[in-house]
Amino acid sequence: QVPTVVYFLTVFLMKWTGLATMKIIEEFIECHVKAEMETERMEYEKKTTAAELDELKCEYDALSTAFDELKKNSADSSLTNGLAINDLEGRIRKSEDDVMIKENKIRNLEADVTAK
Repeated sequence: QVPTVVYFLTVFLMKWTGLATMKIIEEFIECHVKAEMETERMEYEKKTTAAELDELKCEYDALSTAFDELKKNSADSSLTNGLAINDLEGRIRKSEDDVMIKENKIRNLEADVTAK
């Protein structure tokens, strides 16, 4: 026959072991649930970040295209302005030449008038 003390000690230890094991299992389950929730949150953030990245890529492409067009238009404008400036400078030189020719004619006419 098993002595009563050993019986009660065994029952007590079994109950204590069961409670400790249950606490360990509960901790494990809680950690597992937290890890799953964290994994789901990270997956969600990954998807939303990827979507935001796609939007930013589209926006960057649009801005890059607009900037390239702006650079092209600026270069075209510079060329057009350069041509216009050259044209105006040519007209000014021609006008200066015309003025000098007319001044010479006036001087010649004045010289003819004073000579007569």
